[in-house]
Amino acid sequence: MRRRINWSIAAGIVAVLLVSCERRPLSDQVYNVYLDLEIEDDIVNYPLDEHDEWLPERMKVNFYDPQTGTLEHEDYVKPQGGYLNVPPGNWHMIVYSFDYDVQESTPVRNEGSHADMEAYTNEISDFQKGQLSQFLAMRAEMYATKNGEMPQEKIKNQPEHLFVAREMNVEIPVQVDSDDGPFRISTTAGTVVETYTIEVHDVIGAQYISSVSAIISGMVESHFLGRNEKSDVPVSLFMDLDVNGTSLSGKFNTFGKFPGAESELIILDLLVTDTGGGEHLYHKDVTDQFRDNDSQHIQITDRIEVEEPENSGGGGLAPDVDDWDNGGEGNIII
Repeated sequence: MRRRINWSIAAGIVAVLLVSCERRPLSDQVYNVYLDLEIEDDIVNYPLDEHDEWLPERMKVNFYDPQTGTLEHEDYVKPQGGYLNVPPGNWHMIVYSFDYDVQESTPVRNEGSHADMEAYTNEISDFQKGQLSQFLAMRAEMYATKNGEMPQEKIKNQPEHLFVAREMNVEIPVQVDSDDGPFRISTTAGTVVETYTIEVHDVIGAQYISSVSAIISGMVESHFLGRNEKSDVPVSLFMDLDVNGTSLSGKFNTFGKFPGAESELIILDLLVTDTGGGEHLYHKDVTDQFRDNDSQHIQITDRIEVEEPENSGGGGLAPDVDDWDNGGEGNIII
């Protein structure tokens, strides 16, 4: 009886060892891939050393089947890269910043599809729409006067900078020589968002300005990460501007200009609220400033005049609309 029990124990030990030996190469291979990642820091109008809070804290790495375009494996690394849990094979890879703050303001949808994975922003809230109701009503009335009935408009919040890297047909070998170290994938993640600055130079009566809100039309709604393409849906973006002496200034982020026909316009509308509560709409065609503009700086030299309010505690909508200069005829993207 003792001899039989010993043989049973020995057989069990051999079986365990054989299973361990069979699984070990796969386990070694899964973690023998390393991502060398670089974050592109040359961003126009967005020096990263001034925006450390927006630098990515971690990156998500998605691997897609090249034949079906479906997501098969995912992992997370630091911005400098790290080891990946991915089996051997041929993959399309997308790496993107996955911080909570960025995901909240610039979420990603359709992540399961390489072709349809899309970064976008949400429309402004109902509360914001309520605060801007007079502004929106003035714009609608102005567009109706100039161009007929105003179509349905999407007014979106601005995206935050989202860093993305993509590599096609990454071939991960089955066997990696341990003497050579891990199999390495090298890539660079760059932002899919642009930052523009705006400056209105000649403001008369700036001391009477309480606040300035702005809406710019003719921007794109989203960016497809796998295809590295802008969407074909136009939106308008909301922003606030600051008063600096006799000028107005500000910045806005965008996925880019809507790639439409040359006849389509990009319109900047400013709502200036004076210290008496009056609101004044200023309308400017800035289409030409989005062509061959490497500095991504929008300058407006036409004069804005804000008269001293008749009362400092009043309120209400000022009915005047200043066109700065007439943008001419064309299709306005809204």
